[in-house]
Amino acid sequence: MERLFHAKHNQKLRGVEIDQRRSPHEYLEELSSIVFGRRWGFRAMAFFRVYLDASKSEGDSPYLVLAGYIASADQWGRFVDEWSEILRTERIDVWHMVDFNVRGGKYRGWGDERCERVYEQLIQVIRAYVSFGVVTAIDLKAYDEMVVGRELRRHFGSPYQCCVYTSIEHVCYWARENSVTQRVAYILEHGDTGQGKMLKRTFSKVFEDEAMREKFQLSSLTTVSKKQPEATPCQAADILAWEYRRELEEQRRAFPRPASPTLDKLFSPGVRTVVWDRDTIPGLIAPIITHSD
Repeated sequence: MERLFHAKHNQKLRGVEIDQRRSPHEYLEELSSIVFGRRWGFRAMAFFRVYLDASKSEGDSPYLVLAGYIASADQWGRFVDEWSEILRTERIDVWHMVDFNVRGGKYRGWGDERCERVYEQLIQVIRAYVSFGVVTAIDLKAYDEMVVGRELRRHFGSPYQCCVYTSIEHVCYWARENSVTQRVAYILEHGDTGQGKMLKRTFSKVFEDEAMREKFQLSSLTTVSKKQPEATPCQAADILAWEYRRELEEQRRAFPRPASPTLDKLFSPGVRTVVWDRDTIPGLIAPIITHSD
């Protein structure tokens, strides 16, 4: 597993420090920045990264939403600079939607004007620097009831794993539509339910298969802790996942409110959405059932 997702050795390579916590594509970016300069180096290598985060419903609204954005290394660098400056000004180390929504933790005592102002600033940074977004939502009750049996469970795995598969597939659609030929690095926020098993069992096989890596333009798949500096773009993914889940929950109400204008702004770079529920899961599993027969 270590050999699939991380560099194996600690060493120095012409000024590029290698350690086991970083993905292989990051070294190429750093080496490129040494040769070409930071901005031009990133542009020359043109690596793309997708940062993903999950948001799960509680109680009677059992949705799991995995969402995130894709951008080039250069775009993410600019994103992090502006995002971090906003948080520093507000004396926040990490933006967390659950606490922000209830005005808890470091948001305690924030008035409406401050909340709206800071949130709008962050959304504008997202719109300025990301290239595309992906959102996958699963009705957990429907999934548990309809994706049954060894063959289906083996193929689709956990709901979280299904969300990751769907996200990768739709990033591939975006890449083909935009003539992006480089492989893409995926970064997941560490700790989501079902993540560890997925990485150890399923994705180890995927990354051992060069044909699969080529087909889906896979560079690497890593996880980062929310408090790590390199996890900053996952905070944008947190906002997108949280807002979309809230919209799904709202639509389940007897008298739903109008769609959130915030969600429209988050969708403005272009976002591909997929909802797996009782209406769409049959189409997901039908090919597998037919093949098994």
